[in-house]
Amino acid sequence: MLKFCLVLYLNCFTNGFVAYGIGYSIGVFGGNLFLSVFLLTIADTISNFFQIYVLKKWPRLPVLTCSLIINAICCFLLSAVLWFQLSTIYRMIIVMFIHFSANVSFRLAYLLSTEIIPTSMRQLGVGSCTVAIRVGSIMAPFIKEFSAWTHPSVSMGLFGALMVIDAIVVWLLPETKGIEIPDTLYEAANIGKKEKETEC
Repeated sequence: MLKFCLVLYLNCFTNGFVAYGIGYSIGVFGGNLFLSVFLLTIADTISNFFQIYVLKKWPRLPVLTCSLIINAICCFLLSAVLWFQLSTIYRMIIVMFIHFSANVSFRLAYLLSTEIIPTSMRQLGVGSCTVAIRVGSIMAPFIKEFSAWTHPSVSMGLFGALMVIDAIVVWLLPETKGIEIPDTLYEAANIGKKEKETEC
């Protein structure tokens, strides 16, 4: 159970750090600030409907991994675009994809924490996962200073690297789609194992 909690904390921290970091860095990408915020709101709204459809059809972990990998690829692309000072249009298109996929993984971080942590300690567990998100969001504003000290492309590369690590580590978590939510620590530690034994 400790392993699951540590992975959930890393996932929550990464999502909070990247989501808020991109939001705070929106002025660095150039273009009209109001238009940029409007476009990100559209991406956010579309991703909400997308999640409702996708999570009914597919398992949690593949969806989470895909969103993290897409986010990482887009962060690396944005890093290259910023380094070579390409058009603002390219920057905003990539940022919209980052915001879209970050919103998916952000919501899944909450969902997985509620489905993995048992009823007996769910309030404490989900609360501590929220603390991990808040730690990431508290550190996010310093990315702007870090970008000024180095280069904005370095910050985007850091986001991408964190997302890659997170995409690998989340596979230590059990799949929770269609599985009864655990009530005790024992059930949580063995979540998904009964289904695997039945398949064998």
